[in-house]
Amino acid sequence: MEDKRIKALMELGLSELEASICLVLQGDPGLTGYAIAKRLGKAVPNVYRGISSLKGKGGIIGDSTRPTEVFSVVPLEEFTSRIMSSLSNKIDAVERAFGDTESIPPESGVYKLSQADQVIEKAVSMINTAEKVLSVFVDSDLLDRLAPYFSAASRRGVKIAVRCYEPAEIEGCDVYLWKRRPEMEIWKGEILCLAMDGSEVLISFLGNRQNKVTIFWIKNLFLSMLFHQGMSSGIIHGRLITGLDEGISAEKLLEEMQNLTEKHFYTISQILLQRYL
Repeated sequence: MEDKRIKALMELGLSELEASICLVLQGDPGLTGYAIAKRLGKAVPNVYRGISSLKGKGGIIGDSTRPTEVFSVVPLEEFTSRIMSSLSNKIDAVERAFGDTESIPPESGVYKLSQADQVIEKAVSMINTAEKVLSVFVDSDLLDRLAPYFSAASRRGVKIAVRCYEPAEIEGCDVYLWKRRPEMEIWKGEILCLAMDGSEVLISFLGNRQNKVTIFWIKNLFLSMLFHQGMSSGIIHGRLITGLDEGISAEKLLEEMQNLTEKHFYTISQILLQRYL
């Protein structure tokens, strides 16, 4: 539990020593710097440097009316509010500084992303900029977070096909249930694959184990078109398999396959033709 709390504080920008000082004072406020150093088994000068830094960040306060100054942590909600306010001010300053600067999009390529948070950010960006069609393979937790963006895109006229592993309904989207096969159980984590307009693809696997992430963003017309057509074919094939399992008549299933193909697969081909003709 202590390691988890230290890590959480470090995510807010504290060093490991600063986070450790906070935990000591949280359980026993009103300690001197020497007492904190003794609890942590750290050198006194290093601890006092950490205390000074924490005071500057607004994480702790000192009572200098005592013969020797003692320290206590600031209530967590006050500290986090200060961090949010400071970050908001910094973001505003950056936006003002770059307000007249035109952003140049990344060149064509295959990019590896390193942070799990980038998956949602990139997915939302792709969904919001989609013009014609989206194909999606996704696990339930990620689908819940992205569903409002899919619905908004569908209202703009974007055709969206989603293959997921648990029943779901998303406004304006074609959602298809895919049975998780036993061999897939080796993948302990969440999958999100997103193809947009045959021009961009996001491929991600967020493992349950720490730092086990695989994330690629493809901005390459040839590779993106291949991936997008492959994902659309996978969705159509998956619907065919589940339709047969459900006992749907051949005539009705054939009609559904034709509609799916025209709506999703052919749309990608039309985009390609419009780009080159």
